[in-house]
Amino acid sequence: MAIFLCVLAGCRAPAGENGADAMRFETWNGQHARSAGAGSRVIHSEEEWVQLWRDIGREPPRAWGRGEESAVGIFLGQRRSGGFAIEVLGVDRDGSVVRVSYREKTPSGGVVAQVLTSPWAVVAVPVASAEVQVVAQSSPRSPIQRQQK
Repeated sequence: MAIFLCVLAGCRAPAGENGADAMRFETWNGQHARSAGAGSRVIHSEEEWVQLWRDIGREPPRAWGRGEESAVGIFLGQRRSGGFAIEVLGVDRDGSVVRVSYREKTPSGGVVAQVLTSPWAVVAVPVASAEVQVVAQSSPRSPIQRQQK
C-alpha cells in the first residue's frame, strides 16, 4: 500500500547538490488554485496545512504529520493558457537548512488551451523544524525565494 501511495503522490529522493543530502519528499500539484496570487508558503502546523489546502480549493490529501514534517506551497499565479506547471527538482538538506528547488514549466509550442490557470504544487518533507528555502531554478520569471523558521 505504501509503495502505491508513493507512486500516486510522487515520493522522490533526487541526488543532492553541492554536498547537500537529498531528502525524500511527497508532492501534489495542479492547474487551478483557488488563490491566483504568486508566491510560496512554508507550513509547520496542522492549521497551516488545512488553510493551504483551502487556498488551493481542495481537501487535504492526508492528515498532517504532527511533529514529523514541514511542507511548502508554491503558487505561480495566474497564467493566460494551459501548459504551465511546477516541476519540483528536488529537496536537500545542508545542515539546518532544507532547500526545495523547482522550476516553472512553460508551454512547449503547439496548441494549448486558452484558459486562465493558476498552477500550484505542495511539497511535504520529513523534517519538523528547520529553516526552509524555496528556490526557483531557470525560470522565465524572477525567482521566488522565501525563508521561514
